[in-house]
Amino acid sequence: MTNPYVSKYNFVIEDPSVCYYCKAEGLILSEKFCPTCGFPQQGTHEEQRDFIYNKNNDEIKSEEFKKSILTARIVLFSLATLNLVFGVLAINNFSFFAISSIIVSVIYVGLALWTRRKPVLSLLIALLLYISLVSANYILVPGIFINAWKWQLLVVFAFGYGLFDAIRFEKLRRK
Repeated sequence: MTNPYVSKYNFVIEDPSVCYYCKAEGLILSEKFCPTCGFPQQGTHEEQRDFIYNKNNDEIKSEEFKKSILTARIVLFSLATLNLVFGVLAINNFSFFAISSIIVSVIYVGLALWTRRKPVLSLLIALLLYISLVSANYILVPGIFINAWKWQLLVVFAFGYGLFDAIRFEKLRRK
């Protein structure tokens, strides 16, 4: 009985004209690497094993980065919901606060949706917008910062962590 962990990267390339990793056809036997995925088709067993290991490791990292971006997206939707609720509750006064809360809510929803296509840019804008709004609130109502600083710090951390992982995700995709 063979050990599956030992034989995990023991493989045999049956047809050298077909890439072992991405299954691209028509490879030229004189080329060491697959032009599609970069697999060392004519490389040593160690090079082939390392390539597959690194690809699998990149996929795991990619999933972790996507989870951080998803967390930041959820924070954006949560902030949008809170701003919308406070805006609707204050709409009876038809005040600047009510209108601005609803507008900010719509912006947060737009940024949350945009994280699917441009996570770095959308999270950077969200972080800057949030810090600007918190700073403006602190200037307009100085006592509000003292009561909510833990939540505000948590939101900044979630955006920052999501932004950091979005940058790492983009670098990984460009590899």
